[in-house]
Amino acid sequence: MPTAPAAGFAFGGAKGSAAPAAFGAANKAAVFKLDDLSLREPKDVERISTGLALRAFEKVELRGAPVDCDETPTVSDAAAEALGAALRKCDASLKAISLVNHRFESAEAIASVLGGLRGCAKLEEVDLTNSSLAALGDNDALVALVRGSRCKRCASRTVSSGSRAGWRSLR
Repeated sequence: MPTAPAAGFAFGGAKGSAAPAAFGAANKAAVFKLDDLSLREPKDVERISTGLALRAFEKVELRGAPVDCDETPTVSDAAAEALGAALRKCDASLKAISLVNHRFESAEAIASVLGGLRGCAKLEEVDLTNSSLAALGDNDALVALVRGSRCKRCASRTVSSGSRAGWRSLR
């Protein structure tokens, strides 16, 4: 059984005390990140839903799969409602969400996903870089989300065939 030295510094805490937090642990934001996503059916969202239930995440990064020759949507109408429900699990903690490189099957799919963010009281940033929003035109669900939230930075950078890349403000 180790004993504390009579003088000097001891590495162990007092008997029965918890281990000290790792260096920098208090400063690290809780981030949930998944890459190369293709959400075709509700069961494809289960991994996201299970992960988001583990803790109070401040930032969620969900990157879509690379574009194929058919430009297959990365978020189908069938999976969109399940993804919106999964995102609701973070409504008390979420500060930033990144839905980068996603191709939504329809405007209804976008509305379902963004509808899951409406209750996020701390939401400050929405990143929809390279999403399919330009192809679907201005989306009422996105505008309603931004205007009804505390978002400080809410923009999308869209790149679609035949158009120039550019940022558009959503406020």
